[in-house]
Amino acid sequence: MGQILNYHKVMDNFEWGLTRVNLKQFENHCKYLSENGFESLTFEEFSKNKISNEDKKFAITFDDGYESVYENAFPILKKYGFKATVFVITNFINKENLWDVNIGWKKFKHLSEKQILELDASGWEIASHTCNHKSLSHLNDKDLKSELQDSKQRLESLLKKKFCQLHILSAFLIKKLLNSLKNWVTNTEQVIILFLKPKTQRCKLQGLMCI
Repeated sequence: MGQILNYHKVMDNFEWGLTRVNLKQFENHCKYLSENGFESLTFEEFSKNKISNEDKKFAITFDDGYESVYENAFPILKKYGFKATVFVITNFINKENLWDVNIGWKKFKHLSEKQILELDASGWEIASHTCNHKSLSHLNDKDLKSELQDSKQRLESLLKKKFCQLHILSAFLIKKLLNSLKNWVTNTEQVIILFLKPKTQRCKLQGLMCI
């Protein structure tokens, strides 16, 4: 069965938010997938292939690009021969998550450029989650363009290659973004492919609960 498994932080440190799984939980997910013959794909590979419910293929994605992805999730995925996609907030590379609601006065660091390059070299897909994680539906065209294009250009400059993946925050924005892109794009190399973010929910994978 084709599945996209979405994570944020992978760490044992407690936080009040709902976007964390601990290392034991994450390893149990990977162990189950490995023992049952599942094949990992990047988000781009998954989206470009027609994956049926019978296919034992999945994609793991990480929103926001936290450092715990490199420190904790990366070694576990490497152990099982899996790869993943991480969506990076480009203006917070190597910085703390000052953009986020600070519950309990805890801050979490994002990936560094060096860590991003190592993930890329290991077969991971690096993609954009905008520049600042702002609510795109409240931005004017100028600021919206900056959030999309500047994040794309920052990653392309870092990775020395073109990419087309962007994780947006709401299905509501699709029409607005597509209309805006028509005015900004001058050639096919600049086109950003948009994908919907799955609903935030718990999904059941043959009895295994995962976030």
